[in-house]
Amino acid sequence: MKKSIYMVLCLIIVLSLSNISCGFATDISGIKRNCKQGTFAAKTSCVSSSGMYAEDINKDKYKLPISQAKNNNTIISNINPKADTNEEVISENIIVVTSVAELMATESLTKTGNITVLIADGDYVLPRGIYLTGSNITYKSQSGNRERVLLRGDFKISHIFQITNDNVTIQDMTIGQVNNHGIQLHSETDADNAIIKNIRFFDIKEQMLKGSGASTEVYSNNCLVENCLFEFTKGVAYQYYTGGIDVHKGESWIVRGNTFKNIISPTSSLSEGAIHFWSSSKNTLIENNTIINCDRGIMLGLDNSYHYGGIVRNNMVHVVKDTGIYLANADGASIYNNTVYVDSSYPNAIEYRFQATRNVEIINNVANKGIVSRNNGTAFLTSNITNAIESWFVDTHKGDLHLASKVDEIVNKAIDLEQVKADIDNDIRKSGLSDLGADEYVTN
Repeated sequence: MKKSIYMVLCLIIVLSLSNISCGFATDISGIKRNCKQGTFAAKTSCVSSSGMYAEDINKDKYKLPISQAKNNNTIISNINPKADTNEEVISENIIVVTSVAELMATESLTKTGNITVLIADGDYVLPRGIYLTGSNITYKSQSGNRERVLLRGDFKISHIFQITNDNVTIQDMTIGQVNNHGIQLHSETDADNAIIKNIRFFDIKEQMLKGSGASTEVYSNNCLVENCLFEFTKGVAYQYYTGGIDVHKGESWIVRGNTFKNIISPTSSLSEGAIHFWSSSKNTLIENNTIINCDRGIMLGLDNSYHYGGIVRNNMVHVVKDTGIYLANADGASIYNNTVYVDSSYPNAIEYRFQATRNVEIINNVANKGIVSRNNGTAFLTSNITNAIESWFVDTHKGDLHLASKVDEIVNKAIDLEQVKADIDNDIRKSGLSDLGADEYVTN
């Protein structure tokens, strides 16, 4: 009896010194929740007041970086696409996963929202996609290195993620090998404020990032796609019905700083654009993107589909079958300081088409082919070049359309635009001395 009392007293002292709270409630997923602190951890880890995970009975450590820990909450860097400023969004509930089973279990745990899922480095072959219905959810790699977390389907599943609610972030990972879409955002359920950041999309049979929509006036608003890579690793797509970003009913999206590679149809039919917004999408900002070796580049609208407003600026576009920038039933679009290189016999680099394409400005662009109206499209054009040659650029075939040297036809020839203060590399454009195209020529 004395021995038992002594052991209990020792245990109480140890817990008091370590200040560890272990009030767990276990759900059917096998992931346990620290009820007192409100923080989730995989398996049976307890969370201390310092924000560090204690060892579980299997001696596995699930450690949250101290730089991210603050009163057992994780501070996630977020972006408000409207304000274009950084904000701190605190997620009180954190799940760290290290296996496919743990990752799949998060689908049910995130239904209530307000959860961050940190994925440990590894190769995760998913048995099905992850369908997200909660709001204020983040999925990201624990390391922040997108090359160290791979989520794939081996072409046995349709999606990796589907998003149906607001304020979902997918960040810092590689996703691919699915039959439909790497990520699908459902505009028809009014899913707003999504952030897709630093994702590598690869080898996806249809559109890699899909914004689906309905015939109603419900839109997905204020979404950000930034610093992602969209590519087919074998140099060609699986079918013509494919694309990079394809969005119906999107409003005030920002597509910034992404790279698109090898979106090429294997047949004579054209693929969709590397970037395509249509079905009455509005006010899209497409800037600082690089498109390499694709059938078509940036598309706003389509033959029987509309786009309203929007700015396309500071993009480098290398296409190998069709036009680089295509405006079809695009009312009020602004096309500023892009560089387009058509690496085929197709005659037009930029097209504005159909009578509903009006109130359009096409200014300060550099292209090696024509900027042309089709089917009664109208636009205001000034300070554009349509006779660029290959030697002006670093490497056209690799899509590097930076200026190889000072080109008199380009340097200091642009009209100053309030909407274009810097170039694709964020080099400042000096008033009265700015250059045409996406690249501001800077000497060391």
